[in-house]
Formats: sequence, C-alpha cells, structure tokens
Amino acid sequence: MRVFRVIALIGFIAFFVGFVAPDHAVAGEKFKVRIVKHNTKWHPIAVPCEGGKVVGSFEEKGVSTNMGGKAIWEGWADTAVGLWEANSKTGVGLGYGYSESTDRDGDKIYPRWEGKKAQGDSRSGGTTTIAKGTGKWEGIQGQGARVTTAVAPGQSYNDIEWDIGLPPR
Repeated sequence: MRVFRVIALIGFIAFFVGFVAPDHAVAGEKFKVRIVKHNTKWHPIAVPCEGGKVVGSFEEKGVSTNMGGKAIWEGWADTAVGLWEANSKTGVGLGYGYSESTDRDGDKIYPRWEGKKAQGDSRSGGTTTIAKGTGKWEGIQGQGARVTTAVAPGQSYNDIEWDIGLPPR
C-alpha cells in the first residue's frame, strides 16, 4: 500500500511538471531594452503633514531600443502612466504604474511596473511584469528588473532586463 502511494505521488508530480507548470512558466528568453522618455504630464499634490513630500500622477512618452539588436521592443513607441510619491528633502521615492508599448505593426504589450528610489541614490529601481499583449504578442508572459536614470528635468531612460516567454507563432 505504501509503495502504491509513493508511485501515485511521483506520477502526480510528473504530471504537474510535464503538463500544468509549463502553462504558467516563462520560456526564459532574455532581452535588454532601453526606453528613452520625456515627461508629458506631471500633477503633484503636496502632502500636508510633511514638508517636501508630494504624491503625483504622471504620463511619459518615449521610444525603445533592444540593446541586443532583436526586433522585440526595437523602435517601439512607449507611453507610461503612474503614481509617484517623492520627498525632495530626503530624495526618497516610490511608485507604480502601467505602460503601453506599441510595435511598428500596431500590436501592443502592456507591462505593469513598480519602483523605489533610496536616499542618496540617483536612480530608482524596481520590477516590471507583462500584463498582456495584443495581436502577435497575445499570450506573451514575462517579468524584468528595471532601473530608471534621470538625465535632466522631465527626461530619463529605463533599462529593463526582461525574462520573457514569447507566444507561439
């Protein structure tokens, strides 16, 4: 009886690993992408109890480059919207938002991102996850690590290292 249970457990694990887990796994294609962008809207609201702290909504527009020369995210239009909380006295910030990346054919990928800026750090860092894709990108999955570097007021770039499962073609 005990041997039967062990065999059944091994069979269940093999079934899960072979059939269920791949549907939720990322294929592991690696991409490095840079998105150069500029701020088109910024609506800060001062936090009344803390001097120097604001919560703001924003919109940014830009263009992406695939740093490995691949077609995905190469020359795509990018729009990002989000909320950012920042303290000008301490230099600390945190936020989250959503992006729309549009390829040359009009198909889209929609990532969701979040990030933090630590005191004394000139850049912010965080994660991004693909929420969905349209057209040829329907079924895409992925996540990545992102670093945002400000280069001038209202101008910055994101470096994202993606781990992506491309949809079957």
